[in-house]
Amino acid sequence: MSKVYFAFLSAALGVLIGRLTDFPVENQKLLSGIITVLVFLTIFPAMIGFRFGRIRELKLSPLVASFILNFIWSPLFAFALVKLLENELAFSVAAAILFPCPSMNAAYVLLSGGNLEVSTAIMGINFVVGAALYPFLLNFVAKEANYKIPVSQVAVSIFAVVFLPVVVGKIVSRIYQPSEKVRRDLTEISLNGLVFTVFFTKSHEINLVEVFSILPISIAFLLSTILLAEAISKLLRMKREEHLSYVFLTAGKNNSTVIAVLTLSGKYHLAVYVMIHQFVQILTLLLYSKKR
Repeated sequence: MSKVYFAFLSAALGVLIGRLTDFPVENQKLLSGIITVLVFLTIFPAMIGFRFGRIRELKLSPLVASFILNFIWSPLFAFALVKLLENELAFSVAAAILFPCPSMNAAYVLLSGGNLEVSTAIMGINFVVGAALYPFLLNFVAKEANYKIPVSQVAVSIFAVVFLPVVVGKIVSRIYQPSEKVRRDLTEISLNGLVFTVFFTKSHEINLVEVFSILPISIAFLLSTILLAEAISKLLRMKREEHLSYVFLTAGKNNSTVIAVLTLSGKYHLAVYVMIHQFVQILTLLLYSKKR
């Protein structure tokens, strides 16, 4: 829960300090560069520990269920969302729910008593497939929402924040393998810095009432996905551990990557909405992991 508190504090300080000065308005280019560096530092630590060899732990039923929820249900929900609401709030949540696998997946699985080995294998496949499909899924939803976001720019951003950190991470891991605590601490510091900087950059444009109106949309997606996962698991007669190996990486999304893609594409205001969705996601999945 401390992750949520620090993220909220970073966001609040970013807005408060930003509104006390004209620095964000006058230094957009500088702040954009800082955001790019923080984006890389947020994603990079996780990529140092990324292990493709864990695919051997894969189980078919949870993998099939994860594909149904990540690549059929989530795009359908995103499509319906932008059709029904037709605003930037809806498009921001749609952008967030199209990229699977939250960075905190391992924590949720361990808290709930799920099978971490199976979950890690499923996550590896979903992450790679999700990264490859994301530019096309986002472009499709953007067109339906009449929102301009070039697919080529998104593809370049995906390369910069996903595939490049994987390559660099594999190279670094051969020379130096930091502990999980070091990787986790660097990710948290970078993420909180990113949250602060994005909210600071857009502090003069943020409408707090509008920002918090995203809450019911986020909750609707999270709860509906969890309920659908429960139904699929019963239909496929999965064990409890198998269900918990995939539910968090389907209801939960990799918001850090989405924030990175949107900020590198110059859509800072949309990244603010995705961060609010991230807060809701963390709280909801932590509660579910403890109750389930």
